[in-house]
Amino acid sequence: MGLYDTLRDYWGYSSFLPQQTEAISEICLNRDVLLLKATGGGKSLCYQILPVHEKKLGIVVSPLISLMKDQVDDLRQKGIRAATINSESTTAEKTATEKALREGRINLLYVSPERFVSGNFIRLLKNIPLSLIAVDEAHCISRWGHDFRPDYRKLRMIKETWPDVPVIAVTATATREVKDDIVRQLNLKDPKVLVGSFNRKNLYYEIRESGNPKGEIIEFLKNHRDESGIIYCFSRKSTEEISQYLQENGFNSLPYHAGLQDNVRKKTQESFVRDETQIICATIAFGMGIDKPDIRFVLHYELPKDIESYYQETGRAGRDGLPGNCILFFNRGDIAKQLWLIDKGDSDRDYKEVQKKKLFALTRFCESPVCRRHAILSYFGEEYGQKNCELCDNCRKENSRVDAKEYARKVMACVSELNGHLGRGKIVQILSGSTVKGMDSLKPRKLKSFGTIVDIPENQLKQWVDELVFQGYLTRSGRRYPLLSLSKEGKTYLNGQKAVPIFLSKPKKKTGGKSRTGQMQDRSKDRYNQSLFSLLRVQRDDIARRAELPKYMIFTDPSLIEMAAFYPRTKDDFLKIKGVGVAKWNSYGDIFTAMISKFCVDNGITTTDGAVAE
Repeated sequence: MGLYDTLRDYWGYSSFLPQQTEAISEICLNRDVLLLKATGGGKSLCYQILPVHEKKLGIVVSPLISLMKDQVDDLRQKGIRAATINSESTTAEKTATEKALREGRINLLYVSPERFVSGNFIRLLKNIPLSLIAVDEAHCISRWGHDFRPDYRKLRMIKETWPDVPVIAVTATATREVKDDIVRQLNLKDPKVLVGSFNRKNLYYEIRESGNPKGEIIEFLKNHRDESGIIYCFSRKSTEEISQYLQENGFNSLPYHAGLQDNVRKKTQESFVRDETQIICATIAFGMGIDKPDIRFVLHYELPKDIESYYQETGRAGRDGLPGNCILFFNRGDIAKQLWLIDKGDSDRDYKEVQKKKLFALTRFCESPVCRRHAILSYFGEEYGQKNCELCDNCRKENSRVDAKEYARKVMACVSELNGHLGRGKIVQILSGSTVKGMDSLKPRKLKSFGTIVDIPENQLKQWVDELVFQGYLTRSGRRYPLLSLSKEGKTYLNGQKAVPIFLSKPKKKTGGKSRTGQMQDRSKDRYNQSLFSLLRVQRDDIARRAELPKYMIFTDPSLIEMAAFYPRTKDDFLKIKGVGVAKWNSYGDIFTAMISKFCVDNGITTTDGAVAE
């Protein structure tokens, strides 16, 4: 049986995605691999398929018990012999798994880094041939990454203990520094470095400056009922407050943070994965162990700590390839909270400075008027060739740029007059002619700039100031409370030595109180029978509930959509559906083909494309 037969029979796919073929080929040549590929891009298949195909043990080092358990359960549903040994395994379970390992009855074994480097485990594997060793979430090994875990550093012993076994390290996000650190810390030997695109084409990105984020979240959720989502918060207190607020407004929500007892966190996560809880309000403690493909939205109630974290967290939306909404509510006050957290830590000065630079890079991203997708990809060293992605707030603004050089000149004149003594908020108040508290000594009403821009709303002026910073006309200094001053470019412009247009965002029209929903494409336009899809989903959900498994482990929504589009009524046709392998057919094929056949008879459908035969 060839590799493509294994792919078809177990995973239900007829072809590999970009980088998968190359990664698998390099491992077959006994070469180490570092694979950087976006969430949902098929990284796990790269290290899962060869142990299954060769029937030779592959070890997967994974950071979280919940992640290991979900992946093992999913593999078993595909008919793959997978197991895990972790701290929650009983003595009897460990003994049975170790016996199965010695007898060659396990293809994939998931373990934590702590267990992998233990003497007992190394002795257990001593006489067992290994096809490969995979290090999942490999960015955890880097001190410069966004989720550093010291125990990962011990994995350097892999190449020392098994020098002839290929190692594949995978991650969904890594800057150049982190990528180099992974190679160095794992002691990889001349690895093949494969970098896929970081572009998540199905995700919509939006940054909102809002004075009422709670209200906007409620309005958003009203337009996204019955969808799973995560709301990330800065503190434990915020997760509980927001979750309680959502419950009071009729939404099914639970909080999640590191301060909760282990059994509570475990129960909450399982409840979310099995769709018993719709919304999780969480700190960064939640997410890496979530292997749930149908998360439809990720909202940031408060600012994350850097772009890597933002990308990783938003990447949990839409892993099944269907639309996902990612909205961040931006408040400059959150910057001070993050700086406080950095300063409070016991890391050395150099590390803190790097973390602060990353935070300010995220701030610039939030304030940037350019395409969000372009900015994210540029941060990770990838060029985005299109001028308009059509799936972010900046690209969706109609006629979003106007020549505002006269207004820009007034802003620069005010900044110059204040000589770097004030920040954005008070400068905007001066320009707007508002009452400015705490500034009596400056006598703001006597400033030449006072009230020179009264026809533009203050929120729009704030955005323009941010855009002038981004374009290099203004600079910020200070961290907790940044002060504004003119850059060299700004001084040149203000002195009249430069008369080129300055394009700023067009003032927003009033929306009449209607909320923004961040909607992506209308799924009703997709060519599939929604009535049949609903029936299949009810059947899938019922099977999952009785089996006490997450729904996606039975069939994902994309698989059900294909069934509702092509009406498979035989085994051959059913196995052509993406994500349907032999094990899925053996377990559920008769039930679903019978349901599809009955639906077709009842509705006069006699062809595979849903048409009624003439």
